[in-house]
Amino acid sequence: MPLVFLPDDLRFFLWGDTDQDRLAARALGATTPAEALVVTKTGRAARKPGEAAPLLGGLAALARMAQGDLEHAPPSVAAWSLASKLALDLVVRERVVPRIARAGGGTEARWVVSLAAPEDAARLAALARAMPAAAHAVPAASAGDGRAASTGKTSDGRARAPRAPEVWSAGALLRAFLDAVADALARGSATNHPGPPQRPARAPWEHRLLLALTGSPRTFAAEGLAERGLVADLDAWIRPALGACDVLRACFRLEPPEGDRGFVLRFLLQAPDDPSLLVPAADVWKARGRALKALGRTFSSGALGGPEEALLGALGTAARLFAPIGRVLGEATPEHVDLAPAEAWAFLEQAAPALREAGFGVIVPGELLASGRRLLRLRQRVVDGGRAAAGAGERDDRDQPEQPEPHDPEKPHEPLEEPQAPHAAHPPGEEATK
Repeated sequence: MPLVFLPDDLRFFLWGDTDQDRLAARALGATTPAEALVVTKTGRAARKPGEAAPLLGGLAALARMAQGDLEHAPPSVAAWSLASKLALDLVVRERVVPRIARAGGGTEARWVVSLAAPEDAARLAALARAMPAAAHAVPAASAGDGRAASTGKTSDGRARAPRAPEVWSAGALLRAFLDAVADALARGSATNHPGPPQRPARAPWEHRLLLALTGSPRTFAAEGLAERGLVADLDAWIRPALGACDVLRACFRLEPPEGDRGFVLRFLLQAPDDPSLLVPAADVWKARGRALKALGRTFSSGALGGPEEALLGALGTAARLFAPIGRVLGEATPEHVDLAPAEAWAFLEQAAPALREAGFGVIVPGELLASGRRLLRLRQRVVDGGRAAAGAGERDDRDQPEQPEPHDPEKPHEPLEEPQAPHAAHPPGEEATK
């Protein structure tokens, strides 16, 4: 009765011979008899007969399943129904971005989903954790045609037991499915793209990219010296919008004054699928290698270097959106930047929204949100002789700022609205067209 998604064939496959299996097959809509390579309960890859449904046909049927139907469906069918609903939700909300990826020795242009918003990444992570093993029992590419590789012979000449095939992880297969749906639906809706040029090889790269994103084939080839670095540049440009549950993103936490200390903008790394998981910059500078372990999880850097290079690169990008960050970029291990009251206000009013739009995390304490910002206005005074001078017409008792509440380590700061991935963006060097 297991239902799986076959990423290489872009179709669903349901196999089994019980009445429940046949009932589940009807839930997929129009199906055809087929045979596919799957991993059985014994851990062996084998070709099994079953029923196949095309990607979009199966997607529509699975997305229509009501809650009552899910409660009686096989667990793998219920899981892929939820995945189908998530895929459609992402596309409807335009959480789709173009990407150039290497495939089969060349490069292809495809549409993929954006999981930069933490709530979307969290939904995918929760679905992956709940996915039954049968729902992603698909051999990875290294499994070949299903014949498990032999590990040689034992010392007495007997053949060793074949290795179990590698299986797609739940998260990776779900991401492949979401990207496949995004690509299929985005191509299907592209009706106003220009026709193919008479000499495609001589057309501008942006024209050839548009053709690869809206038609067939998907192949996009960089031409000449000027375009050799194009694939890497475009990938770096779009990567922040992709999102990833195992890649930490830079996060900026504004901390109010305490005692003699003024405002501080703290640098951290944050898990997109769990905003409460924060790694201080001090811990990042101590890390070694390309992965960072924090709170029982292992995160990749999402960059060519390690987490240190990833954080430095993020700080450089953020400095273009909030100039005070640039003051500490010359330090070997920057952990924070001190802010004047006016700079803190500028961060709240201007930089925080821009940083969120760029895919960074932003955390602001509750007392600096909404009505609490009035306190920040009162703190923007000229210091004279070590005392804050009262503004004209103000009473002396109002000149004394309210003391911030003692910091409670058990009480998290209130985050601002989480970042939204760009609905439409322009490649590096391109100007927006009206």
